[in-house]
Amino acid sequence: MNLKEMWGYCIEEKHRLLVREYMKHENLLSNALDWKKRFEIAVGTAKSLAYLHEECLEWVLHCDVKPQNILLESNNQPKVANFGLSKLLKRGRRLIVASRESWIEEIIDPGMDDKYDMAKMELLARVALQCVAED
Repeated sequence: MNLKEMWGYCIEEKHRLLVREYMKHENLLSNALDWKKRFEIAVGTAKSLAYLHEECLEWVLHCDVKPQNILLESNNQPKVANFGLSKLLKRGRRLIVASRESWIEEIIDPGMDDKYDMAKMELLARVALQCVAED
């Protein structure tokens, strides 16, 4: 599973600390990659989103898929990170989300709950394709 792991946390008075796995290569923006690696990263990221959308007991909508939130392991395997804006949704229920860009609430049809993340993934794939385009 290509999700960044959280190993623990600590809460002491006003202080909060998360302990997460170390990612050597930072994020997708900080690396120059060839076409094959970009494709593998796109597939790994898509599998992560599919897991969140299809295999979890409740749908997990990431809501912030972008290159900065795709972290890379030392072997360039992608890990989806930063679930600060994510939403949990029971299957078959409607969801109201606020768009970060416009702060306008919109109602999403229950049959389309995973479309938001997939649209962001498509945008990420288009950016990756432009990075290797010859023109």
